[in-house]
Amino acid sequence: MGRNPRNQLQPCVYHVTHRCHGRSFLLKFQRDRRAYLERLREASRRFPVDVLSYMVTANHVHLLLWAERARAVSDGMHFLQGSFAGDWNRRKKREGAFWRGRYHPTLVQNGRHLSRCLFYIDLNMVRARACRHPSEWVGGAFGEICGERQRYRIVNRERLLWCLGMPGDPSFPAWYRAT
Repeated sequence: MGRNPRNQLQPCVYHVTHRCHGRSFLLKFQRDRRAYLERLREASRRFPVDVLSYMVTANHVHLLLWAERARAVSDGMHFLQGSFAGDWNRRKKREGAFWRGRYHPTLVQNGRHLSRCLFYIDLNMVRARACRHPSEWVGGAFGEICGERQRYRIVNRERLLWCLGMPGDPSFPAWYRAT
């Protein structure tokens, strides 16, 4: 009798995207993006999911997550999206959907595929011409990834470096900025 593959651990990286309802710009204010990030930090503490990167834009979010099981991502996203939407609706004295349907997860391979996804997420608001450099956007992980932001961190840099095949590499911040 063979082993059941469903019971084996399969650590994976997921690129998760989620749009605001009706593609509305519900996250256009820094205050709202910061509130989302606080809930993301809380979710990363409550659930066995490591945040590798994030970008909160005005109308959608990108998350790069690592987890041993897909269920952990599902549980974490349920908490994150539900609690944030409830907070936002209460604060705005509003009812109804905040998010456009379910979030969209995509599996990401370690190494080169992961690094391309990382840069894609970081450059999202640069491509949208909302800022000139990822470090300028409130709601992105660039400062955490480069090691510039030390307080209230969400990104697990050790896990990110491990997934990139660069564990403990002291040259990573310089490489990341230059690339």
